[in-house]
Amino acid sequence: MLEKSSNKYWSKKEHNEKDIVSFLSWFDKCKSLKEFEITGMQDFCYRIMTEDITSHMGNTKDKNCLEIGFGGGRLMSVASKFFKKCYGVDIHKNFENTQKVLEYQGIKNFELLKYSKDLEIEDKIDFVYSYIVFQHFDSWDVVKEYFDLFENITSKDCYFSIYFGRNDENKEPFIEREMYEEHAYTLVVNPEFAIKYIQSRGYEIISAGINKKNIFEKEKLSGQFFVKFRRKND
Repeated sequence: MLEKSSNKYWSKKEHNEKDIVSFLSWFDKCKSLKEFEITGMQDFCYRIMTEDITSHMGNTKDKNCLEIGFGGGRLMSVASKFFKKCYGVDIHKNFENTQKVLEYQGIKNFELLKYSKDLEIEDKIDFVYSYIVFQHFDSWDVVKEYFDLFENITSKDCYFSIYFGRNDENKEPFIEREMYEEHAYTLVVNPEFAIKYIQSRGYEIISAGINKKNIFEKEKLSGQFFVKFRRKND
């Protein structure tokens, strides 16, 4: 697990971008803070906050969002520009540096939270998203824990944009495996199984599919698949 950086202080006046980038690169490969910001914008707008979501949600300026697995804050920094408040949930040990990264970018409307099954959030959540995270869960049971959590913290008309690691190996619903190298997939899921599970929890599917691995490439597909869905308004 990533330990705290030795870097004690970042600010507009005093900061070492090399140290910042070293921290950020553990989560998302990048060579500069500018690259970190650009790829965050690309992934959030092309993969997360896409038209199939925005056409249903409408204006989000008075709504709250939640990112599962915020890492270094790459996507939260973009989400903060769309939503009233952005919450992030994660289990890593370096919240302090993620907070400094976001504050260095001038972002104030966010809160970072340690994951627990009994997590409570002050505001009801209107949008939940996660990218390059579920594929690193230890087991399918962790996915189920998050869906239990959703029932308690989301608004009655919440929208979701969730990416899963894709099981291309066999027809099993999912495969759980040990981390054999840094950042390797530990949980891969059959897309049809994931969709049926989400529906069984009472959600309405909006769209599902596979993106290109790189938005600028023509053919190579991502090892993830997405499911975008909404909580039915009771």
